[in-house]
Amino acid sequence: LSTDFPGHIMGPEWPLVSRIQNYYMKDFWVKFNKDNHLEENKKTLQTLLHQFQGKQEYRSLRIVVNVDA
Repeated sequence: LSTDFPGHIMGPEWPLVSRIQNYYMKDFWVKFNKDNHLEENKKTLQTLLHQFQGKQEYRSLRIVVNVDA
């Protein structure tokens, strides 16, 4: 992910509430410029997340994308 978006990824950071029941949370921020490449960047990120979740060892992870946070 960091090679696809160099200089645009911040984190990981522990949020203020870092655990709820048995769920541990980490925050990652991917910042995109509002330019002509925005749609392309969003599609690339979506593809990468799909590939990530398709791997057996990461299927237990839950990834939530929050737009304009």
